[in-house]
Amino acid sequence: MLLSFLISDMPWKIPATKYLDQALYSHISMKLAQTLRADFNLEKTETTNFLKLFKIIEDQKIPVITFNYDSIFEDLFCNISWDNKEYHPLDLHQVPMQFEIQRYSGLVFGITKKSAPHLVKLHGSINWYFSGNFEYKTEQLYYSESDVPDLCPFIIPPTLDKNTFYKHNSLQHLWYKASSYIKHATDIYFIGYSFPESDLPVRFFFQDNLNAVTDEGKSLIPKRKLHLVNKCADEDACNKLIARYEHYLCSTTEVSIKMETTYCGYASDTNYLEKFIDNLE
Repeated sequence: MLLSFLISDMPWKIPATKYLDQALYSHISMKLAQTLRADFNLEKTETTNFLKLFKIIEDQKIPVITFNYDSIFEDLFCNISWDNKEYHPLDLHQVPMQFEIQRYSGLVFGITKKSAPHLVKLHGSINWYFSGNFEYKTEQLYYSESDVPDLCPFIIPPTLDKNTFYKHNSLQHLWYKASSYIKHATDIYFIGYSFPESDLPVRFFFQDNLNAVTDEGKSLIPKRKLHLVNKCADEDACNKLIARYEHYLCSTTEVSIKMETTYCGYASDTNYLEKFIDNLE
């Protein structure tokens, strides 16, 4: 919530306060990126289930929409030994971007265009950098796996009003792509997403796109299935989670939506993710 407040253009903030808040936002964003990088250890991560899931995603080129700005998914995915392939995170991000080092070296580094699954990072990423000014719609974004002292991580905090952040063309394009993926999907898997009541933009995003219609006014996808993959503390927490999804998505749409909750496990259930992946295979 602090990042949301700092970057929000509240009517009572005087110009000096706005600049101070923006500076503090940049500082905290950098510290957050450092912490997320330091907390993740690839060598100590159990990758068996991830390996199975990633091979399915890669084989079918399944788009993955995420609201997380850490780099765990792409770090794990790109570390896999693929047959005759090597992936770089930018292959998954599919966002116009330069390496940060190109600002100084004058060299041009190319990323080989591959048919990679699309990782749609709607809240930015700790590996993306920009000036810190969200007013620049077409500002160049830079990719770096380490800190860039004179730039700010391009990450979007959870806030009720995201208009400040959504002016950048690249981010708008990502939301457009995510919208298209949802509109044309018959099966949608929500993995580890609690669907917080406070996130109105995300709720409206899914409601609008699940109700997509053709030019003739007919449902684009008349029947859909939503799959919940989540580990809850207990049965009561699981029931509340399912109720939120049913209330916000199933009861507000005109299409036929079936809710699949087979993969909602409890804290004592350690096999829910494995069962989900095995079923995909």
